[in-house]
Amino acid sequence: MSTIDNTDYSSLQTQPEVELKRLFVLANINPDIRLKLAKAEFVRVTDWCHIARDDAKFEQRVLKLLPELVEKEDDPTEDATRKIKTLSTLSALWDMTKASVEHERKRSEQLMDNPNTAPEIKDTDRSAQRNLYRSKHPDESLTDTNEPHPKFVDMVYRDLAVSSTCIKDYAVGDMRLRGENIETESGVSKSVDKVIMAVETPIGVRCSTEEEVMTRLNAFFITLEFTQVCEFTKKHYTRVYVNKLNEFRKKHPGLGLLIKVDRYFRKAVKELQLESEAPMKFKPP
Repeated sequence: MSTIDNTDYSSLQTQPEVELKRLFVLANINPDIRLKLAKAEFVRVTDWCHIARDDAKFEQRVLKLLPELVEKEDDPTEDATRKIKTLSTLSALWDMTKASVEHERKRSEQLMDNPNTAPEIKDTDRSAQRNLYRSKHPDESLTDTNEPHPKFVDMVYRDLAVSSTCIKDYAVGDMRLRGENIETESGVSKSVDKVIMAVETPIGVRCSTEEEVMTRLNAFFITLEFTQVCEFTKKHYTRVYVNKLNEFRKKHPGLGLLIKVDRYFRKAVKELQLESEAPMKFKPP
């Protein structure tokens, strides 16, 4: 079963966080309802988890939020059934969000035990990611030389599971491309229980040109769209950022300078996200 939410949230200022999108799909929430919830600023798992303390209060608040679900005496059987089913899926979503919040700490600890082991995205979801990207960017071609490597996408996906409100400031050399062969080196890591374990760490590459840096940054922002953080568009600032960085490097050439400036701004974005604890969006200060 695919866990990719293909709902188009581009008309909204703030998108639901990645985990909530996943739960939307698992609970079989109608796309129209997903949009209404996002428009009402229910964009975090915790927003829906804490909507009420008991079943009676939950139904009361949901019906106030979505008055079209209130049953009427003259409702045709078909409409009444649809309303009941929709309310049931929202109740299931509520249960899922409560379970998600309950297990978040334990899951984070388990992932942190081996920070270099990323859960793999299903092949069906990979295909959905690529097809959705192609449909939104028909003027672009995904190739071995510009598409992010599946292992890098997996790593970002894992990091989002640990912290769904911030984007890590990855080194450019860690932004690997699909056509590359990723080598690893053996090392040791300490788990949250202070247990020493062997790990395999991907070896980053050293960029040799400014163009290579920009290619890897493009792959990074494609990854953010693949993982449903934000779209690689001007509206979501990512495309504006890349364009501005290209303008900067033409006026101020220098490989080392470009890498430092880019890392500075992406680190600043991460710090702003951590301070605000808001759902992720990429907007340099």
